[in-house]
Amino acid sequence: MKSNKISYSTRFLLIPLILSLILTGILSLFTIRNLQGNARVINYTGIVRGATQRLVKQELNHQADDAMIEKIDVLLTELETGQGPDSLIRLNDEPFQNQILRMQDAWKQVKTAIYDFRAGASSDQLYALSETYFDLANDAVSFAEAYTEASVRQAQISLLLVNVFFLLITLALLYFSHIQHKRQKRLEQEEMETRRRQEELDQLNRELQAPMNEISELIYISDPETYDLLFINESGRKAFGCDSIEGKKCYKVLQGLDHPCPFCTNSKLKDNETYSWEINNALTHRHYLLKDRIVTWNGRRARLEIAFDTTKSEEEKQRLKTMLDNEKLIVDCVRELYEDEMLESAIPEMLRRLGEFMEAERITLFSLSPVRLTITSRWSSEKASDIEMLSDLKVRPFYARWMKRLLEDESYVVENVELLKTSFPDEYTLLRAYNIQQLIILSLEVRGEVIDCICIDNPASGKLQNSIIVLQTLRYFLLLARHRAMDKAKLAQLSYTDSLTGLFNRNRYIQDLDKKITDPQPVGVLFVDLNGLKEINDQFGHDRGDEALRTCSDHLRACFAPDSCYRIGGDEFVVLTHDITEEEFFGQVQYLRLRLQSNAKLHLAIGTHWAPDGSQLPSAIKAADEKMYKDKKAYYYHASQTGRYRHHTDEVLPLANLNVLRQKLNESRFLVYFQPKIAIDTGLLVGAEALVRYQLDENLILAPNAFIPLLEETQTISQIDFFVFEFVCLRLQKWIREGRPISPVSVNFSRYTVLEETFCQRLAELSDHYQISRDLLEIEITENALDVREEDLRQTIDAVRRSGFSVSIDDFGVEFSNLSLFSGADFDILKLDRSLIQDIAVNEKARALIQAMSDVCLKMKIKLVAEGVETEEQLGILNQCHVGIAQGFLFSKPIPVADYETKYLPLPDESSISGKH
Repeated sequence: MKSNKISYSTRFLLIPLILSLILTGILSLFTIRNLQGNARVINYTGIVRGATQRLVKQELNHQADDAMIEKIDVLLTELETGQGPDSLIRLNDEPFQNQILRMQDAWKQVKTAIYDFRAGASSDQLYALSETYFDLANDAVSFAEAYTEASVRQAQISLLLVNVFFLLITLALLYFSHIQHKRQKRLEQEEMETRRRQEELDQLNRELQAPMNEISELIYISDPETYDLLFINESGRKAFGCDSIEGKKCYKVLQGLDHPCPFCTNSKLKDNETYSWEINNALTHRHYLLKDRIVTWNGRRARLEIAFDTTKSEEEKQRLKTMLDNEKLIVDCVRELYEDEMLESAIPEMLRRLGEFMEAERITLFSLSPVRLTITSRWSSEKASDIEMLSDLKVRPFYARWMKRLLEDESYVVENVELLKTSFPDEYTLLRAYNIQQLIILSLEVRGEVIDCICIDNPASGKLQNSIIVLQTLRYFLLLARHRAMDKAKLAQLSYTDSLTGLFNRNRYIQDLDKKITDPQPVGVLFVDLNGLKEINDQFGHDRGDEALRTCSDHLRACFAPDSCYRIGGDEFVVLTHDITEEEFFGQVQYLRLRLQSNAKLHLAIGTHWAPDGSQLPSAIKAADEKMYKDKKAYYYHASQTGRYRHHTDEVLPLANLNVLRQKLNESRFLVYFQPKIAIDTGLLVGAEALVRYQLDENLILAPNAFIPLLEETQTISQIDFFVFEFVCLRLQKWIREGRPISPVSVNFSRYTVLEETFCQRLAELSDHYQISRDLLEIEITENALDVREEDLRQTIDAVRRSGFSVSIDDFGVEFSNLSLFSGADFDILKLDRSLIQDIAVNEKARALIQAMSDVCLKMKIKLVAEGVETEEQLGILNQCHVGIAQGFLFSKPIPVADYETKYLPLPDESSISGKH
């Protein structure tokens, strides 16, 4: 019976055991399925985050991936609904589902930012939204993990309850069984349960590790207390060369250190928070963005770290920062060089900026010659030693080597002075004496055996080689600034100094006059005019006339302070005194008169006046000018009586009578000659100049200088000027009717004619009357017209040009070079006087001046005409200087109209003339 009872109890016991196993298995399968579904949700949530991160990187690198966008849209929808191609379950967790909804909203904003960025918007918005999105994804993973952990605990409790329930039944059924048998069974059941739990945990651990190994970012887990490395994914193993983590510390594997990292973030980590930071890893030599978080790993508190490789973006950021710093330095230095009027004060500031940028000890600007190194400017930092570079440093031992390197590469770089110790001991000794460890020498300009350089002592190591391009750019702008300063000095000299006499010119006179008018100091005014200059030029040549002008200027310098003397016209001089009394002024004037008495060949017309203060200076100038002209008229009256400088004075004096002048015009005693203008590059006729002559009798024809001054003095010159203009219009009308090949003709006008109120009106009426196109007529105004008010002249020129005529400035350079003319008036043609042309073959200054005028006219679209061209050599030089048009005896002297027509304007049925002369 006992045996049967035991057998029955055993069979009875198998029933609840079988039921228990069945229910437990079903529950386990259900639980495992849920856990697998949860794990897939966690995995795909992480995949969504990783895919989005990869997408953002690609978009920022301008690699559009619309397929990835669509895939993320599908995954987010499937995570929300549990329906989709990836067989994901819907996680019935309200925090997780709410987070998924927030992720979808954030994803829409990210997509919008992506499309905006593709359209050209800034990447800042995309970057900020993606960071917010990643934080939401991290939180979603956390919610899923928390829900999964809760599900695991619930499954554990359920299994435990089931097992306990059946265990109680079993205990009740085995109440009558042998106690030992009961205990044995219970131990076996518990052991089996423990083994199963461990297997489940191992399986869950493997399932969690699988997606982490597939991620390209580095992921590792460590114990924050012991620093034991608990896990590292495949990417991390490859990056750090780690085959096994058993018994290894995180600081040893990840940083190569023998002690905990001084920058470890364990103390900064908080539960349920992610800590972000950046670092350059010494083992991989890469830059990482790190995300740290406290997690539970195999039931223990652990530190999870994800490393994103941002090396390329960091390098690009540093490259961009370096480029911006370089550009800012160049812009600042160039602004300093060009905003400061004085280059001498701008260079030290530029050296300071350059020195601070290079983090150097010293920067020196010097000239290097075979004999010595001469310093012109320097800058020293606060860290520089007290040793000063000598201004007369002998460099003969290594001059040749430096010069060769600078001529070949424009720079000489010493990265480590110790490398010179054996090969170049002299240079090593010199540099060591001045505590120079590194050196950059950059050539500026080579002048024969002398070379100007910039020397940078002990720059920061990172700037030694990387800044050569920046230095060469600054070198270029410094050279431009130096050349600009030299050109400005030359231009100032041309603008304010008369090249013939060395006195100040009209520009300086006008400038000083404006200052003196506002000055309360008294001023003595002296006007001087050289009498008979035209007669001297006509009888003895322009060289003798120039000598007379220089003699006049010497007398003025001997009697007055040189900085108070001005040559304001061809034969006109002005003295504006300063810092002397009225008695001293008139004493100096008397001394000038005494000096002139000893020079019988020099005759000056003098006018003086004293201004008690600057406000009365304009009236004093007018008074002195009037006195000078009275003196001049008296001289010419006396000269005409005594026969001095007469030539044909007696014969032309009747022309001062307006009625006589008109009678001579009606008798055709005034003739119009034409002198051709030739294009230098082609030799073709491009125009002509109309010149007036006076036929005194059948055998004598007078040049304009014999009668024009008289007509200007009597202010009847406009009769002749408009006679010539009307003659030209009539002749052009005839040529047009005959079908001759015509070109523009220029007509000279006196300053007195130009300033007449009806001047422009009469020009227009005559050209319209003869139906002559105004582009065939050029109005020539002589440069001495500039002694009238500049505003009046400019208004007249503007009115003439508005009427359709071209305006030409004649005889430029014969009296003075008013450079303000270029900025004050708009004109079309500039004619260089023969005095500038005659010695161009031997006078380099004259050649340089003509080249400069050619460049200015080219930029301002002004035609440049050279008068008085007499030799082929002069023509060749003018062609090299890009002067476009020439006239002179090399081509033809002024000839009668009939001869001009025959030679240059053939009728259509006549044989053609080439036009090359």
